Amino acid sequence: MAIALSILGILCLLAACHPFLTYPWSLIALQALRPAKRSRPDSIPVAGLTCAICVCAYNEERGIARKVENLLALRAREAGLEILVYVDGASDRTAEILREYESQIDLHIATERRGKTYGMNLLASRPGRRY
Repeated sequence: MAIALSILGILCLLAACHPFLTYPWSLIALQALRPAKRSRPDSIPVAGLTCAICVCAYNEERGIARKVENLLALRAREAGLEILVYVDGASDRTAEILREYESQIDLHIATERRGKTYGMNLLASRPGRRY
């Protein structure tokens, strides 16, 4: 009985050491066997590829203009980027500030608060527009 417990203890110790000892060696071996990756550019232009950034805002008047400016600068660098903004019934000047950018972003302003989940689902279901 003592021998069986000793063997079981050794096996458990070896299993506990596997992530630290044998697993790193297996990764090194696999890397040596795998063919070298070809280098590729940072961004791969694909015709017609678009992506959207969805933003839900509630009482964000202090930082919303800076956020939109950053997103517009990002879109200037990356073609095919859409900016979708949902204002969740804000009680401050968030909607008023965003109206200044309405020609550059897809803006939806709710009159009552419905929550972030509702806003994200609404933005995700809207058909995309290209600017």
